[in-house]
Amino acid sequence: MNAVTGEDVLNELPVLNRSDLQTEGARLWSTQGDSSTWRLVRTSGTTGEPVSVLVDEDTRLAEGMALAEHIDRCLGPDAWRQRTLFHVTLHAGAASSVMSAPSGWASPAVKWNLIRSWQTEDDSFIESLGHLNGHIVTTMPSVAELISSRILSTGAAGSTIPLLVVLSGETLSDRQREIVEAAFDTRVTSLYTLAEVGIVGSECPAGGYHVEDQVAVVEVLDDLRRPAAIGVEGEIVVTSLVNRAMPLIRYRTGDQGRWENAPCKCDRPSARLFLARGRRPVSLIAESGATVNVVRFAKLIAGLDVQRINLRRLGRGSVAVEYEAQGLLDRSAHSLLESALRSALGPSASIVVRRSSMTQPDVTNERHGASPLHAEPAGPNAHEVAAWIRSALTNWPGVKDVEAAVITGSYLDAEATTRFSDIDVVVLLQETAGGFAWQRIVALVARLRSQLPQVRVNVDSLSAVRTRAPLLVCRLLQEQLPLVGALTTDNLPWPSIGSVRAHGKYWTQDAHALLWTWLTDPSLERKDVLPTAWLAAKQSVEALRYHYLARGARVTASREILAMAREEEQQDLPWLEDVAEAFDVAREHRPPPGPASSPSKRYISASLSCLGFVRDGL
Repeated sequence: MNAVTGEDVLNELPVLNRSDLQTEGARLWSTQGDSSTWRLVRTSGTTGEPVSVLVDEDTRLAEGMALAEHIDRCLGPDAWRQRTLFHVTLHAGAASSVMSAPSGWASPAVKWNLIRSWQTEDDSFIESLGHLNGHIVTTMPSVAELISSRILSTGAAGSTIPLLVVLSGETLSDRQREIVEAAFDTRVTSLYTLAEVGIVGSECPAGGYHVEDQVAVVEVLDDLRRPAAIGVEGEIVVTSLVNRAMPLIRYRTGDQGRWENAPCKCDRPSARLFLARGRRPVSLIAESGATVNVVRFAKLIAGLDVQRINLRRLGRGSVAVEYEAQGLLDRSAHSLLESALRSALGPSASIVVRRSSMTQPDVTNERHGASPLHAEPAGPNAHEVAAWIRSALTNWPGVKDVEAAVITGSYLDAEATTRFSDIDVVVLLQETAGGFAWQRIVALVARLRSQLPQVRVNVDSLSAVRTRAPLLVCRLLQEQLPLVGALTTDNLPWPSIGSVRAHGKYWTQDAHALLWTWLTDPSLERKDVLPTAWLAAKQSVEALRYHYLARGARVTASREILAMAREEEQQDLPWLEDVAEAFDVAREHRPPPGPASSPSKRYISASLSCLGFVRDGL
């Protein structure tokens, strides 16, 4: 009698489709193990079928170990473990953060979203990339290609040299590898990964991938779901060996590949897996013409109660959303989907959402060959938003009651915005506007915000702003994109230095109390450093505005304010370096620092010192 092998047992089991994960959901979750350590992973849905998979701590540990072992093979053991592991992203939906490093690493792992730095001038962007020098960089091939193409186009090849670049998550072409190697002047390697499983295979120097046998069993099946012969392409099916929270057995990846038995020199006995066809980025086109990767909507799509979904671009600023579901999307889900798409594509984007029957995901948006790539915008274009709001105001019956309306604040400067920045709109009504006008504008503002949630509209009268908000008056005069009417010193006089000083003193008292409460929070160092950096930078810049306005300056833009502070070399401002660092971290122009340097405490303490300096001078 022949012995029964594990392969024989697998062949008797049915394959697992993405649709099975959707329909069965929690029924596939394990009833064993410590569920407090489990984490839900949502795939992007770019294949048309978004899924959620529960992974346990062992899966995350195994992924870290597989990555570390692959880097060991590339660089040699222990030569790199003092370096930071950077995971670089380039889409607006991702947040920069400090993560737990894999076991055995001395430095933290950092997720760094470069989308805001990308909006800056070339010199500033290249300077930001310098933080990657000498460290390990992981990212997707399409992201690496975008960054590398910009480096090469600016003549900055080799200005940033990571220790190693590790690419995964999409199919890597030979052309992409060449571009990345030329831009970073370093070794480039790749991994075969699945969000649902982790690292499935690591690149062999001779080509293809060696399967991480401790993580997964990989099969290549022909059209009849039988093992494909060596050298013959088939569908890649994966069985996870580590994840006990939600075991995936014979999971259909949707990728195509083949086995090759040709010998290699890396001393790994397993056959090599060659990918023939796999995942590529799927994109939409914003009103401005910028490319928007649908990965941006991954979490939103995964949270919808649909079996399949397809985002199909119809043209510039136009998209059709088709989905399969048991019933129609409810009103809140429909509204949320439209708002998210408009935030990315532009406020006037044409969006059609309809329930339909789809036999297969649309692939017309996939990038093949050498088609150009463009990074998506960090948010809606200011001039597109201005045109949209201007149209809404001018067509509003109560526009005759509007003295002036402007967009103001940091949104006007792409290099000063953060993920916490709103689109600040100020509408100033005429003194003669009656109560009915105020009631009508409430409905208008609600409609604008339902279409573009980032919009924050402050409605007031000219006289009220003049008397109680001198700093706002200064900012309205210095930082404005007109929508309706005009704001000049003719109808909004520049405030007196005395009024600026008086209001500044009251403001610093309130800001000091806020920062002190933040500083004395026992959980401060456990908090996400980005919001802390944003708060410290925001309060510091606001304080410095009062400082320079009280000295007669007519500057309010945040970057200019900080530049003025840096120029005051004759003053001893020991807090300025930490304030400037907080500003850069909040904008994500530099990666968030690890906990060893106590960044949150440093930033808030520096902001408090800045407030004290300003208060003493008012």
